Amino acid sequence: MITDPIKSVTDFTFYHDVPKKTFGQTAAYVAYLGLIYSCVVVAALFLHFRPRINQAVDWASSSFPELTLENGELTSKTNERKLIRHPDAESLAVMIDTDRSEAVTPAEMSEQKLISYVTRDAIYVIDNNNTMKVYDLSKAQNEKPVKIDAQFFKTLGSIMSAVLYPVSFVTAFLIFFVWKHLAALVYSLVAVLINAGLGAGQEFHDLLKISIYAQTPVVILQMAGLIFLKPIPQFRILAFLVVGAYLWQAIKQLQPADDSLQDA
Repeated sequence: MITDPIKSVTDFTFYHDVPKKTFGQTAAYVAYLGLIYSCVVVAALFLHFRPRINQAVDWASSSFPELTLENGELTSKTNERKLIRHPDAESLAVMIDTDRSEAVTPAEMSEQKLISYVTRDAIYVIDNNNTMKVYDLSKAQNEKPVKIDAQFFKTLGSIMSAVLYPVSFVTAFLIFFVWKHLAALVYSLVAVLINAGLGAGQEFHDLLKISIYAQTPVVILQMAGLIFLKPIPQFRILAFLVVGAYLWQAIKQLQPADDSLQDA
């Protein structure tokens, strides 16, 4: 099975033996291909997302004042009001005002174009739905003071990196495994039409197995897109055409031999 992805892309005669495989073997193939795909997802995150995490950590470490959370209250050394705006994204602005205890209104945050406002006893955040959420720090139960400084952000970045890769691997694998089986059901309907047109006489369950393997070239294209971050124009149409072409060639391998040629 190790070389099956290569054979399914480069050798159409490989499909002659696909109907002989059990559904357990085809499911194992999808799992095997899913493991490769998930590894590529992790590699893509390491190449493209990890630098962004590091940049965010460096920016936060140098931009945010040192804060201390103790007894449900945030304090800073100067208690000065400070506006922090990301240099590459002006919409990512945070106001730090540990001298303030009165509530912040959504209108105030909108007027100043803030996504977050930090006061002495609360953190106000505007979510993707433009709804303000309030996190009451007075309810925080911490036995000793918590310092939010450069080291805090570096530790947070390390934790994010440590959690990101295994979670992404498992999530990508599960989505891939279900996604490719569902896609095989769709492509098997195309295979039914090709099978009827060629008169190959294959059963639906065999066409379903072929549809699983015929998706391999598209998976390779998807993995390349993840690594190089180069979206392929009209990819869905291209994927349908590529899988359709492989289904046609695969089913041609299963056409019954011409009796007239055998008699000759």
